[in-house]
Amino acid sequence: MPRVLKGCAIGCVSLAVLLVIGVVFGARALSGFVNQKPPAPPVAAPNSVFRSRFVTNGGEELEAGTAFVIHDSQGKPTMLTALHLFGEAGGLSKEIPPAEMSKRIVRGALLDFRTGKPVGSLGPARLKTGKPFSEKHGARRDLAAFSLKATAQTTSLKLAARNPGSMEWVWLLGDEVKHNPQTPRLFPGRVLLTDSDSVTILFEPPVELMAFSGAPLINASGEVVGTLISGDESGRIGSANPVEEIRAHLRENRVIR
Repeated sequence: MPRVLKGCAIGCVSLAVLLVIGVVFGARALSGFVNQKPPAPPVAAPNSVFRSRFVTNGGEELEAGTAFVIHDSQGKPTMLTALHLFGEAGGLSKEIPPAEMSKRIVRGALLDFRTGKPVGSLGPARLKTGKPFSEKHGARRDLAAFSLKATAQTTSLKLAARNPGSMEWVWLLGDEVKHNPQTPRLFPGRVLLTDSDSVTILFEPPVELMAFSGAPLINASGEVVGTLISGDESGRIGSANPVEEIRAHLRENRVIR
């Protein structure tokens, strides 16, 4: 998973946000923000997050990150994940632009977290636009979507209407790669900052964020408020594509209204 920022920058950003909280609300509020225990987690829908596997027209195989399913405006299942996985970050020799995705990806499947077996076949890519994560563009636009055959054994998640607010509790849905057996779990985090480019989250306790690219962040109602795109090496700070940007991106490509 790519870093949010290089060197000291990510630590400085998170520290700056915490200092602002301390100045505005006082040292006691700052201490409470860092050490406060999360509320009871929401109930995660079963069979709603997956690993994924793709094959390119050049014979390369890609198995990286995390994916989940939503319904489009016509009620058809659609898989969402991170766009930057379709490049060197996902093990490919060359980045696949969104406009070429349907031509370059010839086969895809969703994989069960626990067994690694396919639970559904993927169809054509549904987004013709997008940008992989970068320090210039942030996490916004880092989105890939594929149609999903109706026979897939999946449960869809609902996109929230609004971005999460500062200090709101959210939960990352997926699993750490070293956890055995692989099982979708909820990892609590607190929103440090939300803007048009990204949602910055503080995870307590830290999470091994490798292979979480594309994983959904859900709120207390179980709705998706963003997709994780990057994180720092400590596993404490993550950056997500905000749900309002996800909605705009999907509308732009006529996946939802």
